[in-house]
Amino acid sequence: MLRFFTSIIFIFFFLSKNNSQIVKDSIEIKNKYGIRLGIDISKQIRMLTEEYNGLSLYGDIKIKERLFIVGELGRDTKKIINNNLNSEFSGNYIKAGINYNLYNNLPGLNNEIYIGFRLAISKFESQIFQYNIYNKDQF
Repeated sequence: MLRFFTSIIFIFFFLSKNNSQIVKDSIEIKNKYGIRLGIDISKQIRMLTEEYNGLSLYGDIKIKERLFIVGELGRDTKKIINNNLNSEFSGNYIKAGINYNLYNNLPGLNNEIYIGFRLAISKFESQIFQYNIYNKDQF
């Protein structure tokens, strides 16, 4: 019977000793919340290669660990000049919506693979300066 009690006391002593040696991780990872702003560089590159002028500004706010409120403002102007058409299209737009980040980041990283939903409103106008009617039969 004495052997049974000493075994139980030894087990409790051993377990309490191991529990007291567990140390909490000293590195504290803080989640960053705030506003991010950006610009769509593809529109600036497109301005170098064709008759196009545009600017698109982007911003989002992180409201939860994986949820963002997103907004975008933009202006586009495109000129089309070819054998049949000489015209210009221009306008403004605004988009607002949400993004949900599907990517589970490692601690300290802010990578995103997201799905989202947007509502948009725009006002575009077009001007046709000259056009030719294509007629396959010239007779």
